[in-house]
Amino acid sequence: MSWTFFLFTREVLKNLLPIVLFWGLWFSFDAETRQTAREKLVGVLLIGAIAIGVARGLATVLPFRTRPMHDPEAGISIMGWLNTSLLEEWSAFPSDHAVLFFALAVGLFQVSKRAGVVALLHAGLIVCLPRVAVGLHWPSDIAVGILIGIALSVLLFRPVQALVHKSGLVPFFEAREAIGYPLLFLATYELSRMFHSVRQVMQFVWE
Repeated sequence: MSWTFFLFTREVLKNLLPIVLFWGLWFSFDAETRQTAREKLVGVLLIGAIAIGVARGLATVLPFRTRPMHDPEAGISIMGWLNTSLLEEWSAFPSDHAVLFFALAVGLFQVSKRAGVVALLHAGLIVCLPRVAVGLHWPSDIAVGILIGIALSVLLFRPVQALVHKSGLVPFFEAREAIGYPLLFLATYELSRMFHSVRQVMQFVWE
């Protein structure tokens, strides 16, 4: 029971905070700066989606790297709640969690420095550090993932924001709140879970 509670708590902490920060910022700006801030926030979501695609693409094309928990020479003691076959067929390099959560954190930092600092601490201490501790990643998997996530967010932030502004996406959904907000919430939820539900549906259909 204790391990189950620990795992549940960690998953909630990992997935929930980026959503809370996003929605807190969404409603925290005054009328004068609201639209620009919301365009930036939508841009952060898009960058997050791109970051996942880049991370998975790199993990697919780069040489396969065994995770520490699957490497007998690593000497990792597997915790009782951790499935030893977990991600066995997925390359460890780079860490897609590090890429995603640092891309989101740096994006949020460019919207609000205070929220960004919280997101950066969360990405490092809650998301990445435990993945090394339990043997899901080597430290270099995390380090490279962090660099990729930061680079993507810094390079793409302005052009993606400009694209969102040009598309008129924010005013379009604000004028249709009954549709726009549920879709936007679904996007933040799925992104924080790395589109886990979407991948499950696709796997079911594929099989």
